[in-house]
Formats: sequence, structure tokens, C-alpha cells
Amino acid sequence: MKDTRLSILQAEIGGEFDSFDDVVTEWENFKTGIDENNLQSSELRVIGSILHDAYTCIEKILAKIAMAIDGELPSGGAWHSDLLDRMSLDIPEIRPRVINAELKDQLYDYMRFRHVFRNVYGPKLKPNKMLPLIHSLPQLFLDFKDEINKFFQNLETITSG
Repeated sequence: MKDTRLSILQAEIGGEFDSFDDVVTEWENFKTGIDENNLQSSELRVIGSILHDAYTCIEKILAKIAMAIDGELPSGGAWHSDLLDRMSLDIPEIRPRVINAELKDQLYDYMRFRHVFRNVYGPKLKPNKMLPLIHSLPQLFLDFKDEINKFFQNLETITSG
């Protein structure tokens, strides 16, 4: 029988995946009505909000794994980046890595943008920084989901073997 905590964690993460999918769908719907060569401030704010929500969803998933499997979240002022670093580590006798190094590097860009979005005023948002992130968001979602699914497969192999 499967570990109850692991089943609960997978269910919670499934709910976060649904939220992430909603964010990606929101972008897909929104992009049809804009001219990316002439973005208005309000459109930049919407794109920024979508990117913010997407990374927040990713971070919630990683935080849930850290709490359920590792037993804690990193602490201190750099805990957001420490969480990404920790999730890319294979920790013998505790858990396999959650994300690969390439995905970790991509997620750093989204994390950094979220920090900027939270700390600058809308008119200071830069389309040249945001558009590459928003364009790669659908693929990032697929890659992240794939990594999480591999993580659970590897974890189940370890815990059942």
C-alpha cells in the first residue's frame, strides 16, 4: 500500500498543476488580443501578473515537497533560491532530485522576475525581459510537470524497494 503522506502530497500537487494550467491558458487567451511590438503598460502588468502567478505555483509545489519529504523549508533571506538549489539535489536515503540542473537555471529567471515584479512600479517593466519568459512558459510547464512526475516515480521505486 502506498504511503498516505505521499498520496496526499501527490493530490495537493495535482491541484497546483491545475492552477498552473489555468495560468498558461490565461496567457494563451490573452496573447491573441495584444500587439507584442507595441505593448501598453496595462498589458505589461497583465503579463507580469501571469509570470508572477506561474512562478508562485511552481514554488508552492517545491515548498510542499520540501516540507513533506525534507521536513523543512530553507530559512533566511535567500530561502527562495536555496529552495531551488535544494530541489536539484539528490539526497541519499531521503529523496532523489526533484528537478534537473537545466530546469533549475530556467526557474531562477522566473524567480528573479517575480522579485522584480513585486518591487518595481508597472511603468518600469521591460518587455524585452518579460517576453522571452512568457513565450517559454507553456514549455516550462510541460518540463516542470515531467520532472515532478519523474520525481514521484523515482521516489516510489525507492520507498517500495
